[in-house]
Amino acid sequence: LLNNNEVGFKIDDYDKSRELVIDPILAYSTYLGGSAIDFMADIAVDANGNVYVVGETQSANYPLTPGVLDNSLSGASAAFVTKLNSTGSTLIYSSFLGGGTDNNEVARSVAIDSEGNAYIVGNTSSASFPVTSGAFQSTLQGTMDGFVAKLNPTGTSLIYATYLGGANLDAISSISVDNAGNAYVTGNTQSVEFPVTSGAFQATFGGAGQDGFVAKLSPIGTSLVYATYLGGTNNESALDVTVDTEGNAYVVGSTSSTNFPTTGKAFQRTFVGGATDGFVTKLNPTGTTLVYSTFLGGTKSDGDSLSGGDSVNAIALDAMGNAYVVGDSSSQNFPTTEGVFQTKFPGSITNNAANSAFITKLNAIGTGLVYSTFLGGDTFDSSIAIVVDSVNRAYVIGNTSSSNFPVTQDAIQARLSGELDVFVTQLNETGRQLVYSTLLGGSSSELAIGIAVDKTGSVYFAGVTSSNNYPVTMRVFQPKFDSIIDGFISKMSSDGQPPPLGVPMATISATSLTFAKQKIGTSSSPMIVTLSSRGTAPLNISKIMTTGDYAATSACANAPVDPGKDCVINITFT
Repeated sequence: LLNNNEVGFKIDDYDKSRELVIDPILAYSTYLGGSAIDFMADIAVDANGNVYVVGETQSANYPLTPGVLDNSLSGASAAFVTKLNSTGSTLIYSSFLGGGTDNNEVARSVAIDSEGNAYIVGNTSSASFPVTSGAFQSTLQGTMDGFVAKLNPTGTSLIYATYLGGANLDAISSISVDNAGNAYVTGNTQSVEFPVTSGAFQATFGGAGQDGFVAKLSPIGTSLVYATYLGGTNNESALDVTVDTEGNAYVVGSTSSTNFPTTGKAFQRTFVGGATDGFVTKLNPTGTTLVYSTFLGGTKSDGDSLSGGDSVNAIALDAMGNAYVVGDSSSQNFPTTEGVFQTKFPGSITNNAANSAFITKLNAIGTGLVYSTFLGGDTFDSSIAIVVDSVNRAYVIGNTSSSNFPVTQDAIQARLSGELDVFVTQLNETGRQLVYSTLLGGSSSELAIGIAVDKTGSVYFAGVTSSNNYPVTMRVFQPKFDSIIDGFISKMSSDGQPPPLGVPMATISATSLTFAKQKIGTSSSPMIVTLSSRGTAPLNISKIMTTGDYAATSACANAPVDPGKDCVINITFT
């Protein structure tokens, strides 16, 4: 404790030519879901550290709060939006968002404005989705339409809600909001009569099956500022959108069209082969012209059993307008730059499952790469989302099944725990080294869906899990797994709490056991409980005790359990 109510750290001698990093800790981690299947799709955080998540649930008992917009599951599934407080302990609000008994909604993305209004997008097949008076599109046009909804800060009413689509299948995948409250959305359409606007960059449907689209909706949701197709003569998948301070929209995704629209001085003007290439496109504020547009991908190598597919899954911007994009590639020659963290494809060309994540920084005019690196191990890796902080460090979340995925020495979880784990990686501003990298998961599978960062540098991420021992912390809203698939929300923090030299953490495979009837004087066959060490320091077990007609044996009593290791406890009923 210093003078003037200041708090500081006492630090031993270190190399002052290197950046000093205070290791992140798991500030909180909680499940979120009901007794059926719950899928999260996106996460956002406001200035106060409150977290917003959206997705789809089949759980009639998904956790809701009183007085919200919609508190009943009328159909097979419904979209949901949930706001969690800054400590992860309480729901501020939680509501369904859907139509009547014909409902089938999926919420796919969420954005928050400075007033705390939540903007939610997704798709619906319900003719009774709750649109508002004067909405741009008040009726369902096709078998599935996109929707855009703006929810007030208390989650009690819609400021606006509208369909968006044509006579076929339409889905919105992402939303971004500017300071004036205009909503920029991107997604995919199979509708030749999707509502494009006069003078739009691409007024006609170009694809064999599916085009991307970009639309800008007015602040009150009553009109389109612009809407345009985005695609070539084959298929596109537009996955993410963001907007800069000038109102330029940046869209990323994948394409199999050799004539996807690119610009003259773009980094990669031509489709280079494989199943798909990624794309990065910057559209001007009126939606009439491309500022730049480029492919991003590699080719299938000779003798390679892989498809050579590339997809750009997400995008973030820095203050200078450089675009940071992440995705996945099975191309051996995906473009990387010299001196970066991982220049060569890390997977095996003989492994059909090999797929690597990548992080690429594109310059502000779209003509060249500032850096580009693979990020992965020897099997499957995919980067799903990215945020960039004020000093241009990239925070990336994704999924891995690689036992040798690169982690740092201070990782919360250094080893693969299940079939598929989440990774959270922070890359320095040059793309040359990892600032921090950790896995996080239970004994089954996890799927990452989104990441956010607040003004203090704390990182929030979310996903879905089928693990009943995903690492959760104390005093959170939902510490127990409740179904086949639940959502999860986790926060990693390094914002003022001095980290211990090592943090032990434990998860347990079961909190109760059910034995069959047992004859007096005999013992049952043992049932197994697994205690897993998930921290950054050994877990010390001083004693294993039972009460009543039970006995417990274990080889790890009175012995430390190293991080990433398990302690097996045999329980018998006597």
